Amino acid sequence: MSKLASTIDLQERLAIAERAIADSAARITELTRALGEIAQAPGSDVLQSHPITIGADTVSPFCIGFYQREFDAADRPYRWTGRGSLFELRFPVNRNLAWDFSMELQQNAHVDIGRLRGYVDYLEIPLEIVTSGNVVRGTVPARPLGRQAVLTFLLPNLFVPNQINPESADTRTLGLVFYEFRAVASILNEDSAETGSVREDGFQRKARASLAAGMSRAKKLF
Repeated sequence: MSKLASTIDLQERLAIAERAIADSAARITELTRALGEIAQAPGSDVLQSHPITIGADTVSPFCIGFYQREFDAADRPYRWTGRGSLFELRFPVNRNLAWDFSMELQQNAHVDIGRLRGYVDYLEIPLEIVTSGNVVRGTVPARPLGRQAVLTFLLPNLFVPNQINPESADTRTLGLVFYEFRAVASILNEDSAETGSVREDGFQRKARASLAAGMSRAKKLF
């Protein structure tokens, strides 16, 4: 590994560490609030755990690493990642349960999606890349009394369209195209395996349908 690559890797790890420290501080407040809620009448964790969907239109303004919303040739909203090596999603969720998630992305020839790494609360988790690199799956582990999940993704190899094609007017640093994120309580997936399979298949079909739009967008970009 070159000295430059080592320095970049150290900077990326430092960025994760700094955010982990901030998360620990927020966790104290979160636990205090959760303990105060214990005295309330308990409800069913499963009944309170509705599926979560985050699209290009509903990415929180507090999330890092995303550019402004755009539309592809099929008029589907999306956002480029690439404002730094990290992009992050934060959302309220019942952490007494584990959650399975699928994230629809659009890769490109200039980025190796195989190098994508995922973190939940700044601890690394395994990722599964399916559907020719257009869907990334993983699990948000349970965090008792937790009320929020922070998913951070690290993509160390980015590109600038103008550097690849001088005729392009796009000088942004880009990574992957983000379409949608979905999470379902793991226990619901286990109890409704057949329904879950249909849902995932539909999600994958939707991702495949975006490929043509992605190709059209790439031609315009380069």
